[in-house]
Amino acid sequence: MLAACNGGDPSEDTLEPLEVGAARVCAEANGCQRSADATCLCGTTRYTASGAATSSLRCERAMETARDQALAKATAACPAGYCNAVEQEGLCERAPSGAYHATFYLTYSCKDPATCL
Repeated sequence: MLAACNGGDPSEDTLEPLEVGAARVCAEANGCQRSADATCLCGTTRYTASGAATSSLRCERAMETARDQALAKATAACPAGYCNAVEQEGLCERAPSGAYHATFYLTYSCKDPATCL
């Protein structure tokens, strides 16, 4: 990717190479500024987020809450979002108290670079 950008004098525009995933935007008064490119790639490192929840109503409600927790953890861990997600429901058991306890797992990768759109 190439972009024309200099210190602000339009008569001295030059082309300079930029790293992948970045673009430069020139404002007349500000010179060059980095901005995010729309190109995202899925990273190769895999992570696992888990959620655990209890519901007095039923197993499905506990599992839904546990899933929401795992998705929120993945969203917080990946500034540009996550990708290649694999969802796995864990056990849902009824405790002696009568409440249902569920676990949920999300294995995912983060989109790269973290500044992509």
